Amino acid sequence: MDEPVYLVGVNFDKGLYAGMRAKISHQSKELEVSLFDLEIDRAENEELYRFVEAYKYFVKNLG
Repeated sequence: MDEPVYLVGVNFDKGLYAGMRAKISHQSKELEVSLFDLEIDRAENEELYRFVEAYKYFVKNLG
């Protein structure tokens, strides 16, 4: 999308190997996307940034 969205939640209810999914809100619509595809602004939320980056590292290197 290359534009800001609001993160509503994260889940993996479709099974671990389906990957973690992020629920986002964009233009009054809720969408579900891969958590792997989100870019988190480190300055806005350091803890969330670290979590998402750790997940991406896991998927790339260990998954």
